[in-house]
Formats: sequence, C-alpha cells, structure tokens
Amino acid sequence: MNFEEFSRQLAVNRDISPQSQDERLADECIALLAILERLLESLGKQSAAGQQVEVIESAKEMLVEMLEFLTSHFGTEAVALEIARVCELRDMAKDVQTLVGQSFFSRLFGAKSASQELKQQAYRQLGEEFAVVFRSLLAVVDGNFRTHPQTNEWRASCRVFIDDFRRQW
Repeated sequence: MNFEEFSRQLAVNRDISPQSQDERLADECIALLAILERLLESLGKQSAAGQQVEVIESAKEMLVEMLEFLTSHFGTEAVALEIARVCELRDMAKDVQTLVGQSFFSRLFGAKSASQELKQQAYRQLGEEFAVVFRSLLAVVDGNFRTHPQTNEWRASCRVFIDDFRRQW
C-alpha cells in the first residue's frame, strides 16, 4: 500500500461515527468467535473421546487465533501485558501434554508413570489456566469499543464462550 492509499483510508476512518466503528469491530469479533466456536466444537468431540493430547492442541489453536486477531487489529502492544502469562501457559501445556500422553511403549518398558489422579488434576488445572488466559486476552477488545452497549454485548459473548470452553474441557 502506498502513502496516498493509506491517507485515503485514514481520512475515511476519521469520518466514520463511533457507532459505525463499533459495528465494524463487532462484526470482526463475531468472526473471531465463530472460528473459536468451531475449534471449541472440535475440542468437545476430542474431550468426549478422552483424547486429552488433542484437546490441548485445539486449545493451543484457539490461543493462536486470539493472539493473531489481537495483534493484527490492535498491535503487539495490546497483548504485551499478557505475553508472560501466555508463555507460562505454553510451557504448562507442553508439560501436561507430555504427562497425559505417555505412550504405551514408555509404560511397557518401565518409564515412570504419574498416577491417573495426578494426570487428571494437571489436565483440569491446565483447562482452567486456558480459560483465565482466554478471558484476559478477549478483554483486550473491551477498551476498543467506543459505545457501552457494544462493550457489554462483547463481554456477554465472551462469558458465554468461556463458560462453554470450561464445560467442553
């Protein structure tokens, strides 16, 4: 994009009312939630089948979708405060995936195996950590709406998504 094109787009955006800007952002947020819901549906099927490693992979995909959306719309600064927590979550997910995904052969050849109760506790805790990070990331959008009704609608949609995530996990 050249400078003149950018100037035209900037001028158009200046003339748009706060309601119109909110509507456009709301449409883009709905598209994000649609992607997340599709991934959540997949996660639910995997969870019902007891495929914990795959469930964790689906949750990581959701995290990536959120981060890409936020950085592309609001810049990397918008998620800067959450990056440390995201990195901790990534490391925790990797550890829990290893824990719950021990192969048949590692058990067969005597590799130490954690108790089933410990695995379930770590898995449940990971799900809760994902939910908390998802909520924090989705809250980044709140401050970018200019009208309160849109902000409230977005928050309600996020609560529903997070509740659904917790149920599906």
